[in-house]
Amino acid sequence: KSFCSGFGVSSLSTETQHCLIWILKEVGSNNMKVRKSALDLIGEVHAQLGPALQSFVKTRDLQANVISLVDKSCAANPYNPGAQQVDRPLKCLTKECAAIDSTGGESKTSSSLLSAPALDLVASLKCDCIAQISSTEGKNSWKMRKEGMDNVSKALERCGGQLSTEGKAGVSLKQLVLALRSSLSDSQSNLKPVAASLIGNLLSHMDDEAQ
Repeated sequence: KSFCSGFGVSSLSTETQHCLIWILKEVGSNNMKVRKSALDLIGEVHAQLGPALQSFVKTRDLQANVISLVDKSCAANPYNPGAQQVDRPLKCLTKECAAIDSTGGESKTSSSLLSAPALDLVASLKCDCIAQISSTEGKNSWKMRKEGMDNVSKALERCGGQLSTEGKAGVSLKQLVLALRSSLSDSQSNLKPVAASLIGNLLSHMDDEAQ
């Protein structure tokens, strides 16, 4: 934890995933001190990587108790979108050199440190969720809207990586968010908090720029 706090998680570079696999294993340790240290470290990593860490965790085959502990640690250490720009007290010379390419490019973003496949959410659904959420025809149309939201929610639960925001995937994702935003004023009051929660969940699966 001291290393990640002093140098920044990005200093781990391509070894970030390997370190996280080890840390997640130690979260399930029977040794209480080891488990606590692992959770403290998970919290620090989440504060710096946020949704990238959450996406990575979903790709791992973890026991329910480990997932629960990780979720609590993440909740106690909220993501700081500006963490990558924080001036750390310690500097890694190898990272500083590697961060600059032949064109003078910038260092890697939090999402690029952890590789998880980007999902075209709308295309992955068998139904037209946008049409369902936008449905207003008939007295039972609210059931259709609820079904559409439920389908999106289930797809997000299965999502092991971040959402694709490029090309057609980005366009359809924007249309989905707009449909959900309209549902914030739905005639069925019980659907309003569902829509709000879904919008927040969608944003948590996008990279910093897309948000």
